[in-house]
Amino acid sequence: MLSTVLVLAGSALRLVPLLVGAPVPHPDEFNAAFWPLLVALGDPAPEVFYYPYFHTYVLALLQLLRGLALAPPDVSLNSWLGIQYFWRPEAALLLARWVNALSGGVTMLLVAGLARQIYGRRGGLIALGLSAVAVLPVRQSPVAGLDVPMTMWYVAAAWSAVRLVSHPGTKGYLWAGVLAGLAASTKYHGALAAIPIVVAHVSLRRSLVDRRLWIAGGATVATFLAGSPYI
Repeated sequence: MLSTVLVLAGSALRLVPLLVGAPVPHPDEFNAAFWPLLVALGDPAPEVFYYPYFHTYVLALLQLLRGLALAPPDVSLNSWLGIQYFWRPEAALLLARWVNALSGGVTMLLVAGLARQIYGRRGGLIALGLSAVAVLPVRQSPVAGLDVPMTMWYVAAAWSAVRLVSHPGTKGYLWAGVLAGLAASTKYHGALAAIPIVVAHVSLRRSLVDRRLWIAGGATVATFLAGSPYI
């Protein structure tokens, strides 16, 4: 019961700002509004590489689906996307903000799951309560930047790394590497999510030439490049 209350409270703190008014704008929101529309219009890499592109592709796919659902029959999808780009970017920005707010809610659950994996049920509940009301995640979740989705993938990768202690199979290493690659392909320093995989492996005195570790590393690099193929 308490966990349900905490999840609802944390979700409300992240989602309600989008219902009652826009959050404080952030410069990165320009990227979340315009880059996905450019990709959806047919430019797979708008030649700006200070961020990788995976999250932009996710938003571009959502914009395409939105266009398929909302474009009038007498307006082509490309024309509808062009209208959004030049005259209605606020709608694209709002979609990106909702994606981030939902990502923030998922991160809250992942933090609780990670803590429970290490410290048991009580630790998971405490972590859930703290992450539900933590000021920085609550403030940033409705803002359409890359920090929130990167953190979601990062925490998922860390949890997968911790699970390698009790689930040391090849599949676990593969998934941990994939999640670390998604974190890196969302924002470059998400690559640090690979460190917990190595730490978990070495702490159990497993060899550095163990093929499972190299599978995780290969999955990290391959997933990064698949998510941002023009880097």
